[in-house]
Amino acid sequence: MIEFQTTLPYVIFARRFEQARCCAHLTVDLLYSFHPEGKSLTSQKQRILVASTPDGQHRAQQALSQKYDLQFVSTVREAESLLRDYGHGAFDLIICGIHFDDSRIFELLEFVRHTDNFDNLPFLVIQAQHGDMSVMASVKSTAQTLGACGFVELQNLQPAEANKRLKEAVKEAFDKPVKKARLDS
Repeated sequence: MIEFQTTLPYVIFARRFEQARCCAHLTVDLLYSFHPEGKSLTSQKQRILVASTPDGQHRAQQALSQKYDLQFVSTVREAESLLRDYGHGAFDLIICGIHFDDSRIFELLEFVRHTDNFDNLPFLVIQAQHGDMSVMASVKSTAQTLGACGFVELQNLQPAEANKRLKEAVKEAFDKPVKKARLDS
């Protein structure tokens, strides 16, 4: 139970989110405090939605959890539902692995780029698993065409180097303006 103090100019509220369609067992409780001008008071960390396989989620957790607030999803349906339910401004970046949800990365990228509330949200693509070089070149090119702000190759790297490269790519994604998709579907 949250008690409200009327003397403070801040609004404190709790939001309960349940993804019955995707994962009946998944319940996320969030507590937000907002300044009247829209600035978050509870966390100074930027929020990142990580859409990846368990291996990619583990790597992101190791590299980014101290500096960023991470939320993990493992299916396109979970990601779309989470973005719709939390709404605009809930996440500052999306990181998506190329093998996410049976390689449905482009489906999520198209959803993000074609939804008004999220079309300016940076979208970073990571490759953590081995793959055919020509296929990876095609994936990288397609992701950039659809509006991804970056592509990071982490395979064949020692964990410390992979973490460093991921941190650098995230920093660059926050600094780079978001490009609109060049193709309409």
